Formats: sequence, structure tokens, C-alpha cells
Amino acid sequence: MGRLVKDSTIAAQNLISGDSPVLTELNSQFSNTLYVAKNGSDSNDGKSLATPFLTIKAAFAAATSGTSIRVASGTYVEDNPLTQPANTALMGEDLRTVFIEPSNPTSDFFLMYGGTYVWGVTVRNYQGVCWRYHPSATTVYVSPYIQNITSSTTSSNATCVLIDGSIGSSTSTKGMILGFMTMLNKGGTGVKLINQAYSQAVNIYTLFANVGLKLESGSFMTLNGSDCSAGNYGIWADGKTQLYTGTVQGNVQSGNSSVTLANMSSFPRTNNGLIFAGDTNLYFTSTFANLGGNVWNVNVTSRFGNAYSNGTAVTGYAVSTVSASAHTMEYVGAGTDPTTALPQYGGIPIPENEIIQTNGGRVNFTTTDQKGDFRIGPGLTIVRSTGTIEGDDFNRSLFAVMTPYILSIEG
Repeated sequence: MGRLVKDSTIAAQNLISGDSPVLTELNSQFSNTLYVAKNGSDSNDGKSLATPFLTIKAAFAAATSGTSIRVASGTYVEDNPLTQPANTALMGEDLRTVFIEPSNPTSDFFLMYGGTYVWGVTVRNYQGVCWRYHPSATTVYVSPYIQNITSSTTSSNATCVLIDGSIGSSTSTKGMILGFMTMLNKGGTGVKLINQAYSQAVNIYTLFANVGLKLESGSFMTLNGSDCSAGNYGIWADGKTQLYTGTVQGNVQSGNSSVTLANMSSFPRTNNGLIFAGDTNLYFTSTFANLGGNVWNVNVTSRFGNAYSNGTAVTGYAVSTVSASAHTMEYVGAGTDPTTALPQYGGIPIPENEIIQTNGGRVNFTTTDQKGDFRIGPGLTIVRSTGTIEGDDFNRSLFAVMTPYILSIEG
């Protein structure tokens, strides 16, 4: 019988959730759990507290679907890239005491498959991408989940999370779930999505990044209760990706918000952007119905600014879109150097850098800045210091409400 010891966290699974320490045998083991510790050896089997691995890479190599890897406190310099097998969990004892660094700083750090989970670690001193999909992750039905981590690096080339929607089959989720992440990526990027990638994120904090969150080429992200602090840019949505083509069936008058599209090369999707030949405006789809074959009736969120004749060509796009609610913008635009960007050192924010929309990309947002001003999209601001409402959207709404009353009084 092994010696009884009182272990702080990795001794028993329930300790990861913050319960009180328990007594366990030093030589005991839990089913499908591997251990990593600074007093370990990669020649061990990693299956008990008495025989831990020395490196996370060795634990990944030994892991199978359903394995949980528990990492004790310490600094681990790992031979990267590290490939995390599908349906495995990497659990640090505590993000304030478990530090992971790459031995090859400019290479990818972690390559993930579907169903993977990371919790409770600090990654630092990397110069490339920290987390991304493994290139061979062809089928992903359960998204990777990264939670409760800290990233710390000073490289302008560093990106904490890169989600590439081109990896995986057409039925893959093409996404990752992110939560409770602090990204101190000075001069680098917090989260980047490309090629119609997808992400759900909550409590994401970017500090001193060149760009906090950037979406390109038709990607989509929901973002809730998060924060961009200092840095050059906050949230940036850029570009679109073509999905299908078609033609207008019948004639459509200016001011309408419904159109019938024929000869469609593929079906429309919610929130697609439509561009009609001869019109540079981007109209977003809201609802649609199939009328048979490749003919569809499509409703858009705004009225058409032009008339379209029968046969007018139309192109549908996946538009890079961020839907951000309750997002805080603190001194965005003040720069990436903490010694000059922080308010106590004279940092000056640039409000125009909080939300960037280029090449058709869009950000739907509610934000609060360092002054307490509350914004609902680009056209409406509630100014905290004066208690007033400003913005083009507010002015148009007020005009629309007041005009009938004014006309009735004058009449």
C-alpha cells in the first residue's frame, strides 16, 4: 500500500474545481488521467502521482480520446509545436503557477483537434500563433474550448488564437469557444478569425495589442462581456467572401426591401451581404424562402436605394461580422507600450480606433468607454457626463417622430 499524502490539487479530480484537499495514496491513479510535474520523467508512464511525465509533449503523445492531463505548478519549456489529441483536456493546477513556454518561439505553439479543452495555464514568450487548429483536423463536430488562461508576450507577430475556417470539411464547425482569457499580447493580436471561421467568446480581455480582435474573409464572432484595453485598435471586421451568384427576377422598385432571385448558384443565408450590379451598396439578408428550384424570395434589412430590372446580376457574400454586446473600450488607440499608454502615464485614446469596419466588414456593438459613454452602434451615443443622447441614428429617429407632428400643427 502506498504512502498517504495530502495533495493540493492534482491529487484528486475534485480539487480542480476548488474543493478542499483530500487524502490520497501517492501511488493511486485515476482512470484515463495523466500527470505532468517538474519532478517527473518522460520515461515514466504518467499514470500516477508517483510517476508523472516531465513534459506536456510526452503526455500528449500518450493521451487517447477521453484523457485528462493534469499539470502541476512550475515552468515548462516545451518542444513545440505541441499537438493536442482530439477529445482530451489539458488542466493546469492554477494559471498563476503553471507557465508554459516554447523552445521554438517563432513556430506554432499548440495545434488542436476537435473536442479539446485547455484550462488554468499561462502561456508566454511565444512569437507565432499560440492556439490554432492542426492542419489535418479535417472533421470537427465539437469545437475546441480554451478557458481561464493568461497569454503574455511582447512579439508583434504573436497571435493568441487563430481560427482558420478553411481547415476542416464543409460539415465541420470551423470554430472555437473562448472564455475568461487575458491576452497581454503587446504589439501583437489577441484573436484572429479568417476564411469564414466562427467563434463564441465571453470575458475576453486584450491588453496593449496592435489589434484586439480581427475578423477577415467572411468570418463571424459573437462576443459578450469583454474588454479591449489600450493598444492600437479594438475590434476590426474586414472583408467578405463570395458565396453565390444569381439574377433578379422581375423588376424591383427603389425603396422596396424584398427581391426575387433566380439562377442561384447556391442558397442564401441569414446575414449574407448582397451586391447588385450597378450598385455599390451592401444589403443584408434577413429572411428568405425557396420558391422552387434555384429561385428564392429574399428580404433584406434595409430598403433598396436603387431600382433593379429583370436579369440584374447579384452576388451574395459571407461578410466578416462581429456581434459584440456589453464590450468595454478602455483607452483604445493609446498604443502598445504600457509605460506610455496607461492613463497615469498620459495615454490618449483615439475613439475612432475602437471599432474598425473595412471592405464591407461590420461590427454590431454596444460598448462603454473609459468616460462611461455608452454606444449602440456607430450612430447613437449616450454621453455620461451630460446625460444627453447624440448621433445620426438618434437624429434620424427624432426627425421621423417629430415631422408628422410638425406638419399637422402647420397644417
